[in-house]
Amino acid sequence: MLWSFVTFIGACHYLEISNQSDSIIHSLLYRTLTMSPKQSRVPLIFGTMTMGEPGKNGVRNSDLNECQTILDTFFSYGHTEIDTARNYEVHPTSSTLTFTRISRVYPTEPGWHSPEHLRAKFSESLEKLNRKKVRVFYLHAPDRSVPFEETLGEVDKMHKEGLL
Repeated sequence: MLWSFVTFIGACHYLEISNQSDSIIHSLLYRTLTMSPKQSRVPLIFGTMTMGEPGKNGVRNSDLNECQTILDTFFSYGHTEIDTARNYEVHPTSSTLTFTRISRVYPTEPGWHSPEHLRAKFSESLEKLNRKKVRVFYLHAPDRSVPFEETLGEVDKMHKEGLL
């Protein structure tokens, strides 16, 4: 399933919970994740782009209690996936608790979906996630400078190699 509502960066990770003390989402999620054993029938990913330090690009929710309420509500409906893309204010670090392993590539420059660049960004994501494979790989937006056949051919190769 492809999700097109998430924002951009070369490659990113989903549902990564930072255990860094300076991360606004740190204290929010450890309490919230155990709230509801309910499972949602509708797969939904919550984007954390708007959470973080006041004045940072895209941040609209910087109050810890407000963010906690938002996440409590999200999890109370049985949703469990959170988008913490590396370009968001709330972003994954090298020490993370990861519940869902997903990688994504967003073409910010022409050629990012070329087989070579795609594989390089995918490999970088695997390394940062400390994984040998991921469950889902998102191509966030089209890279019109590279034919879809080339891009999807490389994705197919990675799938056949067992990387996703």
